[in-house]
Amino acid sequence: MKYQKSVTAILLALSSLPVFAANIALVGNGASTGPYITSSVGVDIALGTRLRVGTFTDTIALSNAIQAFTSGTSDYLATLAALNSVFTDLGTNVANYGNANQTGTGVSATQAVFNTTASLAVNGVTAAHNVFSGSIANVNYSSSIGSNKSVYVWTAYSGEIGIFRDSTWTTPASDLTALTLNLNTISAGSDILLGSYQDYASGNDQLRLASAIPEPSSASLLALGVAGLVALRVRRKS
Repeated sequence: MKYQKSVTAILLALSSLPVFAANIALVGNGASTGPYITSSVGVDIALGTRLRVGTFTDTIALSNAIQAFTSGTSDYLATLAALNSVFTDLGTNVANYGNANQTGTGVSATQAVFNTTASLAVNGVTAAHNVFSGSIANVNYSSSIGSNKSVYVWTAYSGEIGIFRDSTWTTPASDLTALTLNLNTISAGSDILLGSYQDYASGNDQLRLASAIPEPSSASLLALGVAGLVALRVRRKS
C-alpha cells in the first residue's frame, strides 16, 4: 500500500512539471547581411545536413569535448559521440522543415536541416549559397531542462563541427514563442564555441566549421626526430 502511494506521488509530481509547446524561428539565410554557416574553407554545407538546436546539459563536458577536438586528441566521431551524450534537442517535433524537392539530400520531416538556398554577396561575389530558414513547430521542453538555459545551434559536416550561440538565446520561463535564433546576432568571440568567423569588408560574413587537428603519424614523428638529431650535430660542430 505504501509502495503504491509512493508511485502515485511520483507520477503526480511528474505530471505537475510544466511542459511548454511553442515555435522557434530559425534564421540562417544571410538576412540583413548576417553571416551564414560554411565549411572551414568557406565551401557550402550540403542541403539536407542536420542542424542541431537545443541545449547542452553539461557545459564542462562540452568544454572538454571542444578542447579534445581542437587539440587533436579526439577525432571527429568520438567528438560527435561526446557532444550527443550531453545534448538535448529542442526540435524533436519538427514538422516538414525540409523542402519537398530536397528529399534526395536526406531531408527529414522530423529534423531541422539546411533547407534552402539564398543569393548572397560574399566578398564582392554574388551567388546562391546553401542556408537554412524557417521554424520548428510544437517544440516541447519541460522543467527538466529549465528556464534561462543557453540554446545552441550546431552542425557537423564532412569531418568538421561548428557550435554557435548568442547570449540572448535562452529558454524562457513560460514558452518559446518569442524565441528567434537569428545568426545575424552572432559575432566573433564568445559566440563561437567551435569554429571561426570570416569577416569580409562587404556583403555576408561566414561562420566556419572547425576541423580536428590530426594526430602526428609515426612517420612524421620519426622525421621530426631525425631533423632534431641533425640540428643537434650541426650545433655541436659549430
